[in-house]
Amino acid sequence: MGKKAVKFGGTSLATAEQMKKAAAIVHRDAARQVVVVSAPGKRSPNDIKITDLLYACYEAEGAERERLFSEITSRIDTIARELLLPLDFTEDYKKMREDAISRDAFVSRGEYFSAKIMAALLGFEFLDAADVIFFREDGTLDEENT
Repeated sequence: MGKKAVKFGGTSLATAEQMKKAAAIVHRDAARQVVVVSAPGKRSPNDIKITDLLYACYEAEGAERERLFSEITSRIDTIARELLLPLDFTEDYKKMREDAISRDAFVSRGEYFSAKIMAALLGFEFLDAADVIFFREDGTLDEENT
């Protein structure tokens, strides 16, 4: 039997309980060895998904930027804590704040944190897509280096 890849969207990762359900789906089939995740989505119809908060945070300044950053980190930390995972994102948050990263790189941290949480929950190796998928200057996939 070959490996299978599965993808989970934002709503299915919005809370610790939803992540547990996704993990159970993965564990039901041993061939499911590659898991791709979105950033945590809406917890309710009136909620704001993490990706939208990240876009707003990147564009904001001063106190509003700090408020949004705090809201984002609180949601990420809450999911990890409720799953009883020994994850500490302090250095990741510091890097987000201090590094001059692009808008796309900043917003991609939603998937990054979601993937770190899911990998820990599943007992899988975490791979940051930025470290393993490469593109040429013209935007096409560099299959040789990927």
